[in-house]
Amino acid sequence: MQKKVIAQSSNIPYKSLETPPSNLAAAVEFIYLLSCDAEQNPTTYAADDNVLWVYYPNSCFICEEMFERYSAFMAFSGISIYGGADGFESGELTAEICSDNKHICNKKKNVSGTDFEIIRDIALKIPLESSRIVGEYAKLIGNISFRNSFLAAERTDFAEKSLNEFEQKSDDTYYRYVILGDRDESYLNSLSVEQRKKLWILYLTDGLSPIEFDDAFSEMEANEISVFPWELALRLALEETGITVSYENGYYVKTKNGSRIFPDFSSDIAAEKLFIKLIFPKKCVLS
Repeated sequence: MQKKVIAQSSNIPYKSLETPPSNLAAAVEFIYLLSCDAEQNPTTYAADDNVLWVYYPNSCFICEEMFERYSAFMAFSGISIYGGADGFESGELTAEICSDNKHICNKKKNVSGTDFEIIRDIALKIPLESSRIVGEYAKLIGNISFRNSFLAAERTDFAEKSLNEFEQKSDDTYYRYVILGDRDESYLNSLSVEQRKKLWILYLTDGLSPIEFDDAFSEMEANEISVFPWELALRLALEETGITVSYENGYYVKTKNGSRIFPDFSSDIAAEKLFIKLIFPKKCVLS
């Protein structure tokens, strides 16, 4: 809104990279690390001017520490940082690679031109090419969690091309699981309830059992992941597909059209076994 001027500027050494990261790769890693530091997940807001804002309420950072840790990510991603500075003033932090390709120029900006040390309630400003790209960024960033070391992404053409710089858990999973932190954590914890629901719908409507179900079953069996998110997602999937489970006079499972389904716990299909286990948790055993 206001026209900001440079309050302070400094250069820090930079060792040029033979293959710099793409804007999106730098943004994803930046936002994941920042979320870990802030101990909160990003909230995204799309603006009409093809800008995506990523907000961290109640956050507070020392500006020099932000530059020291994140200036390279800011420069590669094109992200600038906004937030509260002193009094009624807001501040802006920017970073760009200098023409000598050996330094990064960091700048603090505000309206008065008075230097400030702290920036609060920060929001990252990501300028993008189109509203479509804003939407793609928002979907990816919205799935970042500081509690999880993986990012679960839909295998859209955009995501597959844009995230290929990152190592993924497997080529065979339904979602692409980008490794951002500790690879020994369960990648399944990165799934939202909505993503789990989509996996269930694949099974309930098409009889498909993505590899996620095999891993979920074995990890639940070992008590390594929580069961309830999968149960909640199943409840939502049953409601969306119109499939009902009745426990009167024995039990039966019916489709929206009234046809009966006969799932079997002895099946080799992991999704089918997990389905039975979740609707009858005490009537069958996992092992």
